[in-house]
Amino acid sequence: MSIPFHCADAAQLEIDCTFDAGFSFFDSLNNIVEIGQFRAALANVRRHLNPGGHFLFDLNTAFAFEQGMFDQEESDPDE
Repeated sequence: MSIPFHCADAAQLEIDCTFDAGFSFFDSLNNIVEIGQFRAALANVRRHLNPGGHFLFDLNTAFAFEQGMFDQEESDPDE
């Protein structure tokens, strides 16, 4: 089975095919900070999905950051 992978700006991706599913992980969409660009990205993803297709993604919210829910530190595993 061949699985195509595309790495591009979600608001500007132009390919001549549609998919049953799309994925965006590791809070990638959090890097889109302007609401217009975010809406454009979601609309563009939708254009590239087949009818009934699914888009799986993760986001962090301002509330989560304000509450320190995602504070991470690097540590030396040998310490």
